Amino acid sequence: MQLLLDSHVFLWWVENDKKLSKYAKKIISDADNGCYISAATALELAIKTSQGKLKLSSSVSSYMIKHIQN
Repeated sequence: MQLLLDSHVFLWWVENDKKLSKYAKKIISDADNGCYISAATALELAIKTSQGKLKLSSSVSSYMIKHIQN
């Protein structure tokens, strides 16, 4: 199965947020599934951080690179 994670799901997955259901965690962690992130996700995160509505542990680009590679 191919999965396109939206911004919220991406953040919830990376941060191990309880808002992400057990079923979603199972599907995302299944090595047989491909997980993809849209370029729009990076844009959305950049907008939210610039507005002060989102705090990340590093710059958006560093954050994305670190967590997409894992």
